[in-house]
Amino acid sequence: EAEAAVEFTRAESDEVHVAFVTDCHGNNLWQAELLFLSAQRTGQRGPVTQIISGCSPERRAHVEQRHAGLGLPRHFKQSFV
Repeated sequence: EAEAAVEFTRAESDEVHVAFVTDCHGNNLWQAELLFLSAQRTGQRGPVTQIISGCSPERRAHVEQRHAGLGLPRHFKQSFV
């Protein structure tokens, strides 16, 4: 029995939400910036959200300032390690 082909419309492809988790180390933060900019350049239509854990209050303020112009949604969480 042949399987029915699944076709996606443009509206359905818009609903892809990319979410990823990093800690607050510098190398993870710049990789997150590159991921976000890559998504923008390739036409990612859904949202891209970064979840960051383990930031001190000072480091969190630094990250918020640095990423302010990117429009990258961020959520800060406590470290669970």
